[in-house]
Amino acid sequence: MYIFKGIYKLIRSLCDALILKRIRAVSVPICSTRETLDECLRLVELEQSGAYLRFGDGDVCIADGEGDLLQEKNSQMTLEMIEAFSASGPGILKTLPLNSSRFGMEYGMRPGVHLGADERCDFFLVRCFPYFLGNKIYNTCALHHQAVVDTEYCIDFLRLLRAKTILFVGCCDVPDNVKMLLFGTAFHVKTPASDSYKDIDRICFESSSFLEESSSFGVVVVAMGCAGRIFINRMLRFSFNVFYFDFGSLLDALCQRETRAWISETSVMDKSTYILKRLSE
Repeated sequence: MYIFKGIYKLIRSLCDALILKRIRAVSVPICSTRETLDECLRLVELEQSGAYLRFGDGDVCIADGEGDLLQEKNSQMTLEMIEAFSASGPGILKTLPLNSSRFGMEYGMRPGVHLGADERCDFFLVRCFPYFLGNKIYNTCALHHQAVVDTEYCIDFLRLLRAKTILFVGCCDVPDNVKMLLFGTAFHVKTPASDSYKDIDRICFESSSFLEESSSFGVVVVAMGCAGRIFINRMLRFSFNVFYFDFGSLLDALCQRETRAWISETSVMDKSTYILKRLSE
């Protein structure tokens, strides 16, 4: 058994090296954070159904058969994550965490704050390039980065998003005042603080039951970690007239929770107070 595993790893590493050599021979641009959010807004304004799927390092690891910080290792989850990476079609915006010196970076990014090592980004691209053939690679940290470097733009974006949000699918302990400022009177399907995949059947059932009663276009804001990408992919099969927006850990910062390195390494906690104040006006 160990011999077979060793042979498999050797063959895989050789294949990875060949793939990486081909990838480096061509340009692999990623959309900027502003371009990414502008495209989300364009689709929402057109009332185009679709999704912004924020694939990050944890998602790549899960698709590769590993676990994540807030998500236990699960073989069924691995299969569903691969399906989520394969999502495609009009209105589908998929990301990879490729901000780096090799693939492109923006002002304010640095190690620990949305900037990855070139070698790590190579790994992400080698593992995931088949899912992005013929598609743009959007920016994973779009909303997070804009909250820090262009707070006024972020506030305007959040206001426009709130005006269209009909459903929030996210953590059960988000304070009511924060929910109201960010998502207005949107219905809340509550998810666990971690390991949301265990509850995904219930979460999908409650969300689909709500959306079946809605006839007009709207935005569904999702904030449930890696399981959120699987949730969105499952929900896309229903063809509801909605755009799924994957919110990310900026929500933690707005709740004054330092859950990620980028939160503690930037001024976003102070800016979060200002953002919520402006949203209340």
